[in-house]
Amino acid sequence: MGVEEKVDGWRIVAIKEGRHLYLMSRTGKDHAARFPDIARAVAELPTRTAIIDGDAAVFDADLISRFHFLNDPPPADVTVTPLTYIAFDAIQVGTRDLRRRPLGDRRGELEELIAKSDILPARRLPDDGLKAWALVQERRWRYFAAEITNSVLLDLSMANLHAPVCLRARAALASTRLNAR
Repeated sequence: MGVEEKVDGWRIVAIKEGRHLYLMSRTGKDHAARFPDIARAVAELPTRTAIIDGDAAVFDADLISRFHFLNDPPPADVTVTPLTYIAFDAIQVGTRDLRRRPLGDRRGELEELIAKSDILPARRLPDDGLKAWALVQERRWRYFAAEITNSVLLDLSMANLHAPVCLRARAALASTRLNAR
């Protein structure tokens, strides 16, 4: 089982297709202009095509994600991190559609892809759920997520990415398949 911190941020699917880049929210809005540092980090990834699932997040001095700081600037006396993209899954890297690959493999591909970038992987926790929960409580994080590491994305239609995001991602996948021929 893979256990990691669940960040309290905006769910963003980053889609890079050549020079085109989208940071898609659940509602289908592209936030590339709103989050230029994240857009730059995705654009600089060493691949022509990528689809990455993650969260745009801001953390306080204790490295606890704070959703409300995404909309409202913190008070002057509160220290926060710059806006950060926390990635937790890779759906496509280059011409490789990873949806049928186990989560553990996708996570490995993700970590390799973002290793030299400003994108951070979600923090891993102990695989033992009780130990993970104890760590979450100790550090005052809000949540954790646990998934079976050999699980695949069964919904190969990508509907789990929400309809508007799904259309952009499908277009990127289709374009990659055509360019690979």
